[in-house]
Amino acid sequence: MPAGHWPQLLEPADVSTGVIAPDEHDRPVDSRYVDGMRETIRHLVALDGLHGGNDIAGLAVRLFRTAHRKLSSGRYECAVERDFEAVTGEMGELAGWLLYDTDRQDESRQLNLESLALSRMAGDRSIELFTLTNWSMQTLYVGRPREALRIVDTTMDDRHLSPRVTTLLRIRRARALADLGADTEALAEMGRSRTALSDGVRSGDPEWTWWVGDGVVDWNEGMLWASLGQWSTAVDRFSRAAEYFSTKPPRWQYENNAHLLEALIRVRDWTRAETVSEDLFSLAVDIGSDRVTRLLRRTTADARRTSTQSTLVGMLAELDRRVAI
Repeated sequence: MPAGHWPQLLEPADVSTGVIAPDEHDRPVDSRYVDGMRETIRHLVALDGLHGGNDIAGLAVRLFRTAHRKLSSGRYECAVERDFEAVTGEMGELAGWLLYDTDRQDESRQLNLESLALSRMAGDRSIELFTLTNWSMQTLYVGRPREALRIVDTTMDDRHLSPRVTTLLRIRRARALADLGADTEALAEMGRSRTALSDGVRSGDPEWTWWVGDGVVDWNEGMLWASLGQWSTAVDRFSRAAEYFSTKPPRWQYENNAHLLEALIRVRDWTRAETVSEDLFSLAVDIGSDRVTRLLRRTTADARRTSTQSTLVGMLAELDRRVAI
């Protein structure tokens, strides 16, 4: 879904239509139920982009578990079996991502594995690839770069991957290599990710890759340079990514700015750090992401140790209180 075409949110009573309405609990799943799940996924994705995962992860998990139970018990019409498997796998992928954003990493890993199994059974290669890219990202976050590398290398054995999927996989591979100490190869792999992206949009690109662009590569380059301790270069990449994310959902801006703030603190650019802190405070009013909150608290602690700028330290203390609400 390109920016500017996010789905219109339904009223709360309507979000569950066809999915969790009480009078449908004992009915076999039909095409209306499947369509309702698809619609609910769209709304949850939109809510995530606007507000982060904290407040909706539990709902996504509950909907996934309900659908999974129906699927396991055979409570569905035969005509919708494949579609029901596929949409349940997609709900699992989304729930896994939201759990990652809320920093519930063990649960996120479990949901990724369950989603992967369902998508493969349904023959839904698109969501299978989405889950694999998310899973490799999550393993990097929890400090398992070798596992991330295995996931990526196995997936890249497929010679028919689209340019945008290839871009994401090469990004994950580059960051895994950096975490393993292979700095030169990591930088070369990140360069190859940008080359893959330059191949342009193809008809074979999965629908979910709409958000993969130069700014995504810039942001991941920033993360790579930060992991190598090259904070000035990381500032440059996060700054470039900020321009790209300015037209994307607010949660993306929030996460990028949090990493930009960390990099600015590391290079002791107190003036820009104040500006970014102001932006973060405005965004934090409406966005909840425990994963980003952890980063902000670590950054605030770093600033208190290194900065003599009372204004900045005061702003960060206020930001810390804001994200705690």
